[in-house]
Amino acid sequence: MATQNEKVASSNHDNTSKEDIAMDEVAIQLRNIRKTFNNGEIVACADFNLNVGDDEVVVFLGPSGCGKTTTLRMIAGLEEPDSGLISIEGEDVIGRAPKDRDLAFVFQEIALYPHMSVRRNMRFGLDMTSDLSKSEKNERVEEAAELLGLEGMLDRKPSELSGGQQQRVSLGRAMVIKPAAFLLDEPFSALDANLRDSMRVEVKKLQRRLNTAMIFVTHDQEEAMTLGDKIVIMNEGYIEQVGSAHDIYNDPATQFVAEFIGSPSTNLLDATVAVEGDTVEVDTGLFRVPIPERRLSTADLSDGQSVSLGVRPEYIELNGETPMFTAEISVIEPRGDTDAVYLQADEREIRSTTTQGEIQQNAEAVSVSLQPENIWLFDSDTGERIL
Repeated sequence: MATQNEKVASSNHDNTSKEDIAMDEVAIQLRNIRKTFNNGEIVACADFNLNVGDDEVVVFLGPSGCGKTTTLRMIAGLEEPDSGLISIEGEDVIGRAPKDRDLAFVFQEIALYPHMSVRRNMRFGLDMTSDLSKSEKNERVEEAAELLGLEGMLDRKPSELSGGQQQRVSLGRAMVIKPAAFLLDEPFSALDANLRDSMRVEVKKLQRRLNTAMIFVTHDQEEAMTLGDKIVIMNEGYIEQVGSAHDIYNDPATQFVAEFIGSPSTNLLDATVAVEGDTVEVDTGLFRVPIPERRLSTADLSDGQSVSLGVRPEYIELNGETPMFTAEISVIEPRGDTDAVYLQADEREIRSTTTQGEIQQNAEAVSVSLQPENIWLFDSDTGERIL
């Protein structure tokens, strides 16, 4: 029996069809990639199609075990796909060793040689793969060090640097090779929160200066939204959606994307479509929402159809002029200039975000409403968005 993700994958268009990249601007191309383990019982990656532009930051985002690192390792040459095509700058690289793929890697573990200076660590890749002269190598190292703010640290040992500085050295070692693309696998996960934020900004600036393709793997949606020109949402080995940060937040293709992106997460309620003459409503059992006529032209809804109604917390209005139902307040969670308000109504949890202090901490109940223009409907079987 097909899983929900297989149904979604089989019904989605080729993920590359929405990409507006000329082929001479593609750094990395993946076509029909499939990878399994345990004699095919575990599907790590399936039906994977993607173009990476030669100046793009592409982020693989998804929960642990969704296949994002396996896909990166196949691009790197550390794993071979069961089937499909991987090309780098127009050349098929299936079967090529990692060192022959013109790629640079930065991983979560900061793997620097403790007995070597920063200069020698940054030069190490060039020493192993290049026939440049020593002066040419040092010139590249010094250029990279200047871009990374390491020019005064080239003669220090890694133990004399902070965690963020050590990760910059790892980036510098990758930069001096001047690769076709950078591959980064959760490189900031070991850093503290403030340092992660600053490193994201630095990497984005650096990529803009280098104008080189970059694939970045993360399970952190904030990191993905900050860095990615294009975000690839993955789930159980399949691509759920490819798009910009605004695309995937405002126009999710599936229920999984809507729920995975955003904090607090999207409200999802089981519902039934009710058609009475020219009027179409969605009944959750807690409230009914009329579907505006202009939105009906984009959806094929039938009476009695089972759907999931989705609405982001920012579109849940509390104590408004046209309440739909009443809910008890469970928790008010301060989040800087906003508050996340967690509600209970008819044994269902509803999440709302409000301006700071709009709902008093000692409040016990509120009236709740939402606008029909801001709801989504998802097919209960496939998870695809239908409205």
